[in-house]
Amino acid sequence: MIMVVVSALLIFAYLVGSIPSGYLLCRFFFKLDITQHGSGNIGATNVARVLGNVNFFFLILFFDALKAFLVMCIADLVLHSQGVMFSQNYLVLCAAALLFGNACSIFLRFKGGKGVATALGALLYLIPLYLVILFVLAWACLFAITRQSFIASLGSIVVLTLYYGILVNIDLMFYFFVVLCGWLLVRHKNNLYQFFNHNR
Repeated sequence: MIMVVVSALLIFAYLVGSIPSGYLLCRFFFKLDITQHGSGNIGATNVARVLGNVNFFFLILFFDALKAFLVMCIADLVLHSQGVMFSQNYLVLCAAALLFGNACSIFLRFKGGKGVATALGALLYLIPLYLVILFVLAWACLFAITRQSFIASLGSIVVLTLYYGILVNIDLMFYFFVVLCGWLLVRHKNNLYQFFNHNR
């Protein structure tokens, strides 16, 4: 029974993660296929750049983070209602399913975004507030220095991983952070290649 519940939650997390907020905003309000403009990415940065308004960055960031956060809330409630032991382990799996859905959306022929906002929404539920603040401060500082959101995103998750591993604990969350670092690095490999070639 528990495995049925967990499997249903993972499918649910994947489907919600697959909802392409940036694509839907551009399609329904601006009659624009965002995958055919700018970098082709459906995330907050490309949407804001193509539409020429930074407010859309925060709007897409908010919606992508919110849907991930709500999925984590629902998953936690369901797991607790079923009396599932070690529910944190299953919540981490739900976070992974959210990221997979964002990157390989069933609604976009298994293409998708980079997953930063989705990761943020999941982390808001999984980790203490002071770690969220650390993540946000690291992101803001790195963005102020580089003016590149993907550098800020990668750098801030690395900072969070190192802080957690050195000063908190080497546990499941730490390994999730390590996987998340690798995931975001792979998702941003083209951005990194262009950035370093441009700055040679």
